[in-house]
Amino acid sequence: MRKKYLSALLFGALLFASTGTFTSCKDYDDDIANLQEQIDKKGSLEELQNQLTALQADVDAAMAAAEGVQDQVDKMATLEQLKAEIEALSKEIANTYASQDALDALSVKVDELTKKVVSVIGKNLTSLVFKPTLYYNGIEAMEAATYAYYAKTVTTGDKLADKDLRKESPVAESGLTYMTPGLVATYHLNPSYVTEEALPLEGLSFISEDVQARSNDGVVKTQIYERSVADGMLTVKAKLTEGSIKDIAEDKQVTVLALQAKTTGEKGDTIITSDYAAVVKSQYDNLKLAKVSTPVNHTDKYLYETAEAAINDANKLAIDVEWNDADGIDLADYIQTHYQANSDGTCMVWDENANAGEVEKAGFEYRFDLVGWFDGANQTSQSAHAAQNPNDKSVVRAQMPVDGLQAAWGATQSRTAIGRQPLVRVILFDKNSQKNAAVGYIKLNIVDTAVEDQVTVIDAFDFDKVYTVSCSTTPFTFNLNWHQVEEQIIAHSDLGITKDEFEAKYKLDGFSSSTPATQFNNTTSDATALVSPVGEVTKTTADVDGNMTEVLQWTIAENEAYEAYYGGAKSMSAIVRFKKDLGDGKSHYVYVTFNWTPSQINAKPSGTLNDEAKIDEMWFKQYSSEQGNAEVHLNVAVPTSPSNTEANCIFEKNIYEVFDNSINLITGISSVYTDFQNIDWYNSNHTTFRFVDPEGASVTGVSGAEYTLTISDNGAKLNANLMTIATIDANGKIVYQENATAKDILNYKDHSELAKGETLSATIEVVADNCNDTRPVALDNNKFDVRFLRPITINKVANDGLIDGLDAGDEIALNKVISFSDWRNFNFNDVTGGYNYYTYYGVDGISVDVDKITTNLNGGTLGVSLLKDKNANIDITFTAPTLVNNYIVSTDFGKLNYKNNGNVLSAEYQISVPVTITYKWGTIKKNVEITVHPTTGQQN
Repeated sequence: MRKKYLSALLFGALLFASTGTFTSCKDYDDDIANLQEQIDKKGSLEELQNQLTALQADVDAAMAAAEGVQDQVDKMATLEQLKAEIEALSKEIANTYASQDALDALSVKVDELTKKVVSVIGKNLTSLVFKPTLYYNGIEAMEAATYAYYAKTVTTGDKLADKDLRKESPVAESGLTYMTPGLVATYHLNPSYVTEEALPLEGLSFISEDVQARSNDGVVKTQIYERSVADGMLTVKAKLTEGSIKDIAEDKQVTVLALQAKTTGEKGDTIITSDYAAVVKSQYDNLKLAKVSTPVNHTDKYLYETAEAAINDANKLAIDVEWNDADGIDLADYIQTHYQANSDGTCMVWDENANAGEVEKAGFEYRFDLVGWFDGANQTSQSAHAAQNPNDKSVVRAQMPVDGLQAAWGATQSRTAIGRQPLVRVILFDKNSQKNAAVGYIKLNIVDTAVEDQVTVIDAFDFDKVYTVSCSTTPFTFNLNWHQVEEQIIAHSDLGITKDEFEAKYKLDGFSSSTPATQFNNTTSDATALVSPVGEVTKTTADVDGNMTEVLQWTIAENEAYEAYYGGAKSMSAIVRFKKDLGDGKSHYVYVTFNWTPSQINAKPSGTLNDEAKIDEMWFKQYSSEQGNAEVHLNVAVPTSPSNTEANCIFEKNIYEVFDNSINLITGISSVYTDFQNIDWYNSNHTTFRFVDPEGASVTGVSGAEYTLTISDNGAKLNANLMTIATIDANGKIVYQENATAKDILNYKDHSELAKGETLSATIEVVADNCNDTRPVALDNNKFDVRFLRPITINKVANDGLIDGLDAGDEIALNKVISFSDWRNFNFNDVTGGYNYYTYYGVDGISVDVDKITTNLNGGTLGVSLLKDKNANIDITFTAPTLVNNYIVSTDFGKLNYKNNGNVLSAEYQISVPVTITYKWGTIKKNVEITVHPTTGQQN
């Protein structure tokens, strides 16, 4: 069966095999680094989750093995319980914030659960599953790398730095040397917690096959020389000792390996065999030593292959070494190896640099030697002016020779060495064959110490002056006195100069007689100037013992301080610097920092809207007509003269009118805020009112339309579907608007219907401030509701109803059915003193929609069943009232006429008549019930 599987696998690989040539060069180091960075960012929670995932796989495998086996019933039940515990703990991890305490607790739980799984499943290995590192024409595979090179011979021996090796040119062997370090394969362990101790090295081996026809070279043989276990994975390293690796394209075969692990358990030895994986032979040649570059350069950065070529280099590849760098530089950071893969022209970067440890994994190592050369008649080698660290030969430093010869590491360093050019030979050494796989030369330049920016940070100057908001415009000023400048700045150990020297050489950056000092975002050499500095730092002078001495002053405008501390800041800081020119565009920066951290911050005065200032009789409980202190009811103006017309019926109220201005409106402001005491809070310069955002609340109009309430102009306008329905100004004046939207909402409910969602309600907020509206006072208890009462009400009047069967029908005057009253419950017909409410409220129309009359005739429902649908022979008409001077009069509201041209009516029924009244403030709708009595002569 195994051979059949392998034959099918190879057939598929051959079927889909294709050839191609890579011609581009790519540096994969960045990709690998990015991937590693992502891996490093995985947290401990994910690691615990991975452990649980592995445990779950172990349990699932054990369940699959136990399923259907009679003597495994109890074990199956235990496994199912373990699976449930794993799932529960997995959910707990997924919902846990990764604090250290939480991680510790979860780690203990995972360990305890692991022990439970081990006790049920056991510790012995049950299976190995290959983890592919690549695919070979679709086959899971592992790589066996072979490195091919022409070995090179160089000069060896001691004191190479003192010899003249200018003409050294490495001699290459005529034939290629092949170095195959072996292969590395990784396997998933089942169970995942199998330990390294349970897999002894001597118990691991590979079995191999060449699928298809046999080759005369024979099947490869391997020797496993290393194994490691981590995170449920087994990694083995092996050497190829015999045979050759087959290639699909060339041999029509593929070499496959399977790992066998011999384990010992209670029932004796067990051999576990993994799945087979192909072995891919990869050849790397044209090994080149190169100087590290970004971006990668595969030609111009190759090291020179002869000593003289490097000596003659016009500093293209040379590496600078400062003459006085005691620790030296590590050349390994500058060197890397390039190669070509499979002789197809694809050039690759093998390692990030010689310190990365990549070449060592394949059995190579880097070697560095200082090799001598003489410049002209000079009797001392250029390379004798440097030395290699005996503990790390890649580290080189400049130093002076002794008696014309290279000195041991640690000799005297001197500027005299500047300009010398030691030569370094770099070798990529094959430790297996003990041959030089690649040789390159690179020159060093001993140079002067680079001039760099210098930074001195003076200990910050701290101030703790109390901040209290006020209306003052006087700025806050913080001065450094002379002794602070002298003792903390000029006398700093980095400076050690006199006052006169400091003032002559160090200039306050950006400062002039008309410009304050530049402020910076930090105290580094690359600090950037602040676009918005904190206050102003200036330089002034102080008279010290008759001498004028420079000192610093930090000034902060009161408004700037207020904005910072009101905004929540705990301190304010300004960073300035003195600057001394060092030449070559470099400077010595001396940073001075001012910190103002008030010992107490009083930036937010607060108080309370005084309930005692509310006129009790003008306030109501919320959603009620009972006296309270939660809301105010607003109404149209009361008529003041019989001559008043609808033009006088305005809807305007001043909210100040509901407060007693003899009682302080706002109380409880702390005495620390001296500028906020004894304020006339009834003055609109200090107290204003505004609508509070209703946050999308909806209201209904008498038409049935729905409106969404909003505010605009900072609460000065109350809107419904973006149409303004009420305004409030700075003086507390509320004006209800006369547009169609405002009227529709106003007439939705009667003035007595005050439940939530009935009569229109809006919330008012009292806002207090001082100092010309620039310093707010936070208020408690400062919100209340206002209700906009509908001006008039339509009342039902007891009436005689209608009689069926009369000649020409029966009539009833509408003024016998309804009456009018206003928001005070004053009946329009009871008014005396010459007042006419019909005119004042502008009542100019009464109508009836006869087609909408409903009835309870024959089981109908009032408000639902239309009369015309119940009996087409019943005819009701309405005669509109006659207006006098364009208004309704009390004697004529119009009349209804009732006719029944059908059958005799034996019992009474009711009709509901929809009446519509129009007046100055909109439209009111009222359904009025009227009884229709039996046909005349049929009544008992």
